[in-house]
Amino acid sequence: MGHQNKQFSSSKGFTIVELLIVVVVIAILAAITVVAYNGIQNRAKASAAQSATNQATKKVVLWQVDNPSQSPSLSQFTDIVGAGNMKQYQYTAGTNGAFCVTATIDNVSYFASNAQSNPALGACAGHGSGGVAAITNYHPNPGAANAAPVGFGVWVGDTGNGASSGSGTPATWSNSGTSFKVTWTAVPSPGTGDVQISLATGGLQPDTKYTVAYRLKGPNRASVVTQPALYATTAGTWTNFGQSPAVNQSLTANQVVDRWVTFQATSAAYSSGLRIVQTISSKVVNDTLELSDVMIYAGDYVPSRQFLWGNSTNWVWNGVQNNSSSTGPEV
Repeated sequence: MGHQNKQFSSSKGFTIVELLIVVVVIAILAAITVVAYNGIQNRAKASAAQSATNQATKKVVLWQVDNPSQSPSLSQFTDIVGAGNMKQYQYTAGTNGAFCVTATIDNVSYFASNAQSNPALGACAGHGSGGVAAITNYHPNPGAANAAPVGFGVWVGDTGNGASSGSGTPATWSNSGTSFKVTWTAVPSPGTGDVQISLATGGLQPDTKYTVAYRLKGPNRASVVTQPALYATTAGTWTNFGQSPAVNQSLTANQVVDRWVTFQATSAAYSSGLRIVQTISSKVVNDTLELSDVMIYAGDYVPSRQFLWGNSTNWVWNGVQNNSSSTGPEV
């Protein structure tokens, strides 16, 4: 009877703990690599943005050697840096040789000016920053701070009705600190006596979608305020894409509410005095209605967008303060 030799061999694999350690080490190394790569990318973007800002600033200063105490216009700046490079630049010309240049590479912005020649992280006032474009508030008097009722109005209605109004009314409830306030001095006929936000004074383009957002403060008694409505006097057409509220709204005494309308209109509608109208459905003598913090911007309603105007941080007026549009970044 023969016998068989059996050769036993054993092999040892990784334990679960060892595998977990390997996975964790690989994850840590991957994270370090990604962070290092992003850091290299960000430094490259920052270096490119600084270089672009520096080059543009030097070219403007060289232009000013032949044009002392002057600033290139936007078209002249475009010629100086090259039209093909303008996608990375924003430029503002001031007076007496003042100017400011912002260069943006992807999501990194640097700026320089006649007063600060060394590029600094960020953007000039009124410019977009970090790849986020600047926006414009087209209402010329968005905080109702101008003593003249620029951009606002009131329609008294039939003979015998009466109302007093005024811009620049102190308003602690508004972000701007002032409001356009209307007080009814006589009882209007039902359906008459509107408070208005003008849409024809901000240089809006026909057949382009805009949103007007604003704050409204009701009278010092419980009331019903009509929904926002678009109106033009004699001609033109418009489209209402949406609004809030969509119906008349009951307010408690002195209640403040946010409202908005998204619309598009023809040039004839703007020429006819297109406006937002609001009123109290059943007015009594000494009822008031206040409007303030108006923002008219291109496109659909953006719920997260707060009131911004020429007095906001890094915003600029595009003309006379409280009588022109204003531009700046989201803040």
